[in-house]
Amino acid sequence: MVAVVDMKSELPKGAVHVWWGTVGGVRPRHRDLLGAQERERLARFRRPGDAARFVMGCALVRLAVSGYTGIPPREVPVVRVCDGCGGPHGKPRVGAGGGIEVSLSHSGEHIALAVARETPLGIDVESGDGPADLLRLAPRVLSPTEALEYGRLPESERRRRVLSVWTCKEAALKATGDGLRIPMRRLEIGDPEGTPWLRHWEGRPWPAGTMNLARLDAPRGYSATLAVLGPPGFTVRHGKFARLARMGTEHQRAVRPAVPSRAASARRATLSTFPTPASGSASTGTSRSGSL
Repeated sequence: MVAVVDMKSELPKGAVHVWWGTVGGVRPRHRDLLGAQERERLARFRRPGDAARFVMGCALVRLAVSGYTGIPPREVPVVRVCDGCGGPHGKPRVGAGGGIEVSLSHSGEHIALAVARETPLGIDVESGDGPADLLRLAPRVLSPTEALEYGRLPESERRRRVLSVWTCKEAALKATGDGLRIPMRRLEIGDPEGTPWLRHWEGRPWPAGTMNLARLDAPRGYSATLAVLGPPGFTVRHGKFARLARMGTEHQRAVRPAVPSRAASARRATLSTFPTPASGSASTGTSRSGSL
């Protein structure tokens, strides 16, 4: 049974909060939350859908961190620097103090933000349909052992297997900070469609003992996987953007409201709790996504 709890202003270590937004939920006022670097990147988007996804991702980060820290959303220090080229499109990092870690993912209409404290993490979400040419990517995704297992599957099950493995690996690569610079075939996932776990990482044995993979409850037709570095037993809670948006409206009505009032607003946001088993794996879902 899923328990419903109130979000607390503090984000305890050992907890992961997953906030969900949609492209259709973007409003003009959400663009006002963006920082200068984000506005410059937004101006380069040519397709409205891509721009809306980017705005929703920015708003999720700023409103969520604001709720945990009391910093007005526009003043939340967010930095995006690509570790590969140095461009302003890398994983968002928050310099708000308290060791807050975030990870963003999107697919179709849905955008997900995972937040934790002092806990490296990665999230990956995608529509169950996935890319049409997914099976052609199998040689680039699967390790030699996974490829053998894949070859023994019926044709009808192969697409789901590649999606499951891809999602787990992309979430893991986000958690370690490597991203897709590391070939996915170097990683090996055990039980990708059940309770996934990192079975092997070629040339890097250390993540296997600390990488926890959790299958998340996602919107209908979508699947998601969370990767967390650290000991097992973390707790995952889910919340909706509408709650954060109401908090943002309160911030915009006052220049600097008192921190206690922001904390009270944060506590009113309800989240559903899903305890993670001791193995570090949890319920359903498979996916792939792009990062915002």
